[in-house]
Parts: sequence; C-alpha cells; structure tokens
Amino acid sequence: MRVEDFLKENGPNTKCDAFVFSSPCQSFSGANRDVDHNSEQDLYRKGLSLEFVPAMQILEAKIGVLENVEGIWRRPNVYFLKKICVELLRTGHHFRVRLFNARAFGDPQARCRLCVFAAKRFVEIPTVLETHGPGLHPYVTVGTAFKVLEKTLEKVKRNPDMPPIPNMQGSHKFQPYDEKEILHLDQPACTIRCGGRAWHPTKERAILVREAAAIQSYPANYEFLGSLSDQYKQVGNAVPGKMARAFARSLSES
Repeated sequence: MRVEDFLKENGPNTKCDAFVFSSPCQSFSGANRDVDHNSEQDLYRKGLSLEFVPAMQILEAKIGVLENVEGIWRRPNVYFLKKICVELLRTGHHFRVRLFNARAFGDPQARCRLCVFAAKRFVEIPTVLETHGPGLHPYVTVGTAFKVLEKTLEKVKRNPDMPPIPNMQGSHKFQPYDEKEILHLDQPACTIRCGGRAWHPTKERAILVREAAAIQSYPANYEFLGSLSDQYKQVGNAVPGKMARAFARSLSES
C-alpha cells in the first residue's frame, strides 16, 4: 500500500505538526553488496523514499525529517535525493540536508546517517546540536558501553529479585569477518549491521545481541523477540538511541 493511500484511509486523525520518515535503506547502503541494483524489488525500495513529500503534504506537517544512510547521496542513488529536493521546492518547502555521525551524540558507534530537514515557508528548520567531539564531550567508546553493561549484569546477579537481562545470546558459529569490523575498547564501534558480524575486541567471537544493543544505546532491559537472526536485524536496523533522541528534541523545540 502506498503511503498516501494509507494516510487517506485513516482520515483526519493522521494530521501532525512534525514527523520522521525512514524509508528502506538496504538498496542505498554500500554495505549491502548482495543487492541487484537493477531488480524490480531494488527499484521499488528506492522509490519509497519519494513518498516523503506526498506524506508531508497529506499530514499537513509543518516540519518533516527524512532519515536514511549516507549512500543515498552517492551515484546513482543521488537521483532520488535530488528528486526529493526538487519536489520540496515545488511544493513550497525549504530544506537543509545534513550528514550526522552517531558518535557526535554520545552513541558508542561511528554510524553515519543522512537527514533532510524540511519545513513549510516561514517555519524554522530544526537545529540539531552535537554534544560529543573536539571541543565537546569526548566520544563514548566500546569499552565504556561494555563496562556499563557489565555493571548492570553484576547488579542483577547480586539481586535475585531483579529480572534477568534479556538477549545475552549470540552465534557460536565461526563467521568470516572484515578487519574493519573488529571492535576496539578505546574507540567507538564501526557501524553495527544486521548480520551481527562485528567482532568482540578481546574474545574470539562475534558480539552478542545484548552487546550490539549496548552499542546502539538500548537500555539493558529492552528485550528483542524472534529468532537470533531476527534479533540481530532489529538491533542493526535501528537508529542509534542518543542520535534519535537528539533529532526528536530538535523537533519538539522547533
């Protein structure tokens, strides 16, 4: 179902002041090497990004944010980004395109996201303030994230009344990995992907679902359901928590 059809069917209750639009990123991501970029499914996924402007009009939103991977502004994908920008201008919006890194908001991960901030005429475009980096707070490292998780696990062990920490499982099969995906305790992590292939910095294994979730800034009691593969996908597909919070704050303060 098209976004505009869904919104029309749900009537006037769908109106809002601001919204965030996240279209599928698989076809724009350089990490997804198995994609056939000429397939009908790939073109359909990419085309969903073009629903951003129609959705903004139907919702009568004052502000909209399109979020996707940085690959959307690389050839040949930049065609879709250009078309979105042209449609925003045609429909009387102004906009700003920015590239963000999750580590700049306190997430222990160097994960990039491209955002298009669009607003109606005479409505101010949100300003997203970075909090970590040169001249700001130091970047949060993998070691810091794992220490927080370890302290929580110790607290649960000492207190039998506390519920156990969920998703402490991982794949015991040897998986091929890229040296770029070996984590380092004194640095933010590389991008956590759906396959759960990031390699633990001190142990001969891939990171656990819960460790991946800690790098994505999920609280330790947040539970992921489904198969192990599904759990890794849920973690890997998410926008890092602190970066997402910064986006939401900028919208609420606009």
